[in-house]
Amino acid sequence: MRTEITGYIYNKVKELMMHLGVSQKAIGQYDTLIISAIVIIVAVAAMEITYRIALFASRRIVKRKHYNFLSQMLKGKRLRKVAHLLVPITINTLLPITIAPDSIMLHYIELAASIYYIIALVMATIAILSALGDSAFNNSKFHDRPVKGFIQVGKIIVILVAAIVIISILTNKSPLYLIGGLGAFAAVLMLIAKDSIMGFVGGFLLLENDMVRLGDWIEIPGTSINGNVFDISLTIVKVRNWDNTIATIP
Repeated sequence: MRTEITGYIYNKVKELMMHLGVSQKAIGQYDTLIISAIVIIVAVAAMEITYRIALFASRRIVKRKHYNFLSQMLKGKRLRKVAHLLVPITINTLLPITIAPDSIMLHYIELAASIYYIIALVMATIAILSALGDSAFNNSKFHDRPVKGFIQVGKIIVILVAAIVIISILTNKSPLYLIGGLGAFAAVLMLIAKDSIMGFVGGFLLLENDMVRLGDWIEIPGTSINGNVFDISLTIVKVRNWDNTIATIP
């Protein structure tokens, strides 16, 4: 049973195709394809309308009263990345009530929509984490804290979990099954990328134990490094030397 919106659009498309000389039989053969295209168009339109409304409302709110996090969400199309979640949600909601449940195309479109949803969820989560990191950096309470490193850890975890879920969807295997199979791969990876992994762990411990803060003065004998720390990530510490040159410490 079609919804009123998709049914109305389908009838208009059908009338247009018949007006262009397409036979009723040909239209019937591509019935599922036409409905699927209409649902996708409706989903994209719903996303765009929702994004425009949210963008307008957010700008009005920020204009009246400054909210640091909301201001950061307006940068770099982060709000649009969150709005992309509406596309696969709309598709998975409308398709089962517009296409026969035994349709092969329904299965493949739902599979693609599920993967799209995971990717959109990752993009939205990363956008929110980036906005949180930027707003925390602008906050005087967290300005000297290495927030960037923890945000990077969160992004890496989100991407790894999403990759496992997508592979499990494509292979129709449980994520726990895949995690168990990653044991041997992890052992080989540790041998190949030992130095990189040690640097990653070292950077995480540096952040966790609060060994270095933004604004600290660092001097390493025998090197040209002698200045203030202005950026800390999981792999490097950036120092602005007394002569205004930039140095990076692994």
